Amino acid sequence: MVLLEVERLHASVTKISKKYEHLHCKNIELEHDYRVLKHNWEMTHPQGTRLDHTQDVGHTQPNQPMQSSHSAPAQSRLCRGKGHLHPEST
Repeated sequence: MVLLEVERLHASVTKISKKYEHLHCKNIELEHDYRVLKHNWEMTHPQGTRLDHTQDVGHTQPNQPMQSSHSAPAQSRLCRGKGHLHPEST
């Protein structure tokens, strides 16, 4: 009985660890993409220009991902670690 409980807890910890790793990697990807988008914005807009969030309303299709303007998608950059795709840390 105790052995079954230990195995169940071990499986739960393993599952949670995998979810944490996935979310951590996704966070790194999003932070990288944010830095790239912010850099692109700063390079294409003069200092003091405010971002108007209403200008692009209605121009994207529902459930379609936004296309970023940087050359390589975050998913294609590998970071060593347990066979998962990770963005480069810069």
